[in-house]
Amino acid sequence: MFQEITVIGYVGREPNVNTTPTGKDVANFSIAANERYGENEKTTWFQVVAWNGLAEVVAAHVNKGKRLMVKGTVQVRTWQDDKGQTRADMEITANTIRFLD
Repeated sequence: MFQEITVIGYVGREPNVNTTPTGKDVANFSIAANERYGENEKTTWFQVVAWNGLAEVVAAHVNKGKRLMVKGTVQVRTWQDDKGQTRADMEITANTIRFLD
């Protein structure tokens, strides 16, 4: 089975770039995709993870507010917040990032 998602949107926060204990570079940031239906608008937030060389590109060129196209695989991550509420994020593991500005 194979799945891929393409999201076009704006970076919501500055990327967080780190190196794992095994020496792999990883970058995390959020992207907001807006859908318009007449006068109505819906925003969906995605968390994006980029690894290795793509993480280096993110570190050098991605900033809050930049318009991007991100392609990759998506999965839903759930967790409990401080109040015990179950929360969920859609996380894209990026394999392609294109700059649209």
